[in-house]
Amino acid sequence: MRTFKTLYPPELKAVVKKITVITDDNPFAVLNSIPYFADGLPGIYFQESGHDIILNRNERKLSRLFLYGQTVKPITISTIGTFKAIIVHFFPPALKSLYGIDAHELTDTCMDYSLLPGAEAADLKDRLLEETNTSIQISILVNAVRRLLHTIRPATNGELYYATNRISRSGGAISLPSLQKELKISERTFQRRFLQHVGITPRLYIRICKFYAVLNVLESHSFHKLTDLAYDHGFSDQSHFNRTFKEFTGYTPVEYLVHFTEVELENK
Repeated sequence: MRTFKTLYPPELKAVVKKITVITDDNPFAVLNSIPYFADGLPGIYFQESGHDIILNRNERKLSRLFLYGQTVKPITISTIGTFKAIIVHFFPPALKSLYGIDAHELTDTCMDYSLLPGAEAADLKDRLLEETNTSIQISILVNAVRRLLHTIRPATNGELYYATNRISRSGGAISLPSLQKELKISERTFQRRFLQHVGITPRLYIRICKFYAVLNVLESHSFHKLTDLAYDHGFSDQSHFNRTFKEFTGYTPVEYLVHFTEVELENK
C-alpha cells in the first residue's frame, strides 16, 4: 500500500515549502513507479530501496540522494518492491540562494548530492542510509538545510521569492507586465534573473502554475465538467487545455483520470 505524508518544517519556512514522505510496503511489486509532473519547485530527493532507482524506466540509474531543478517534462522514478522516498521541496529561487547554482543548469535534470562542495554534502547520503527511522532521516535533512541557512547565509533574491510566490498563489492568473511594474524592473532584467534563480522563463513558470492548479482540482475531483475546469483556469478552449495538460503529463485530462484515478467519467 502506498502512503503519502506532508510536513511543513517551521525552521525552514524561508526556503522550504514542504517535505513529502512516500512509502510503499508492497514487497512483490515487479515495478514500483512514481510519476512526477511540473510543480514549479526544485528540491532534494532521497529514496531508500533494496534495488536500483531508475529514471524513466530505462534511461539511467539515479543516486539515492540527489538535488534536482525545475521539472518541465514528465518523468517516472521506478524501483522494485518496497521503497521510501523523502522529498524536500524548495521554493523556486532556493537553488541559487542555498547552493550558488544557476538554476537553469538543473532544469529537467539532477545531480548526485555528494558531488556538491563541502564535507557534509559528501557524507549526507551515507548518514541517511545508515538510519531506518523516517523521523530521524527527516531531521538529518532538515538540519543539513538549516546549517546551509545559518553558515552560508545566502543572499536570497527577495524579488524572485516575492514574484514566484505571487504567481503561484494566483494559480498563474497574473499579469507579468503588472508584476514587473510593481517590482520596478524591466522585462529583460526580470527574465534574466528568473532564468538564473528559478531556472525557467517567467512565462513558462506561469504556465506551470496554471497547470498545477488544474491538476490539484482534477485530483480532488471537485469539478463537474472538464470544459468548466478549463475555462475557470483561463484556458481559451478545451483543445488548449488538452494540449497544455498533455505537455506536462504525457496524458490528456481524460486519459489522466482513467490512468491515475478511479473517478467516474460520465458527464465529465
